Amino acid sequence: MAARAADSLTDARYAVETATDEVLRTSRRVRAAVEGPGLPRAVLGFVQDITRIAPLAMLSVAFLAGAMLTSRQRRY
Repeated sequence: MAARAADSLTDARYAVETATDEVLRTSRRVRAAVEGPGLPRAVLGFVQDITRIAPLAMLSVAFLAGAMLTSRQRRY
């Protein structure tokens, strides 16, 4: 019985370590994509400044853009 408990604990520990490694790997990829050759720094800084100044307006713009994109996808 103790051996089964130890095996279960070992399996759980392995699963947690694997999941942790995957999360770290994914966060590195996301960070590289954001910091990579995406938008130029000036444009990204502009968007960040506008979002800080008028978050509700930017949320409205994002909602409308999302609605336009999804309605366009439903037509086809």
